[in-house]
Amino acid sequence: MGTGSGIIPLVLKKHFPQARVSSIDFSEKALETAKRNAEFHRLDVNFIHADYLNFQPEEVFDVIISNPPYIGIDEEHEIENSVKGFEPMMALFSPTSDALIFYRKIAEDAKKYLQDNGLLFLEINQKLGPETLELYLPHFSEAELIKDLSENDRFVFGRK
Repeated sequence: MGTGSGIIPLVLKKHFPQARVSSIDFSEKALETAKRNAEFHRLDVNFIHADYLNFQPEEVFDVIISNPPYIGIDEEHEIENSVKGFEPMMALFSPTSDALIFYRKIAEDAKKYLQDNGLLFLEINQKLGPETLELYLPHFSEAELIKDLSENDRFVFGRK
């Protein structure tokens, strides 16, 4: 969820050519870029244009990977202009005051649409590590926070 330029789904498809890879994004512009990148690299990825928060998957997945908008709207003043000038605002900031809105939806979808023993990889807001992890603990056999090189909570890994 959150295609952007397509780097994550394209690298996955490149390294796992037999895998069926789907990627969803709300931004038509991001999807156009991702499709051009897929064509350039001759990779077949299923790109979906939809609002993930109102989207119902139609299949079950072995792996879910996402780097959704995770910065709270109240944190905008803390983000460097160089970051805000490079990334579209919708890719950075939660569309509501709930910075975990995408993670709540991913957690609900993972209960239904992630295979048993399936894997989950999420980039998260470093300020909300424990709160984000808590969303996955009840439904996963293992779930953990992983720190980045600066020792900030940066990822949630889970196995259902």
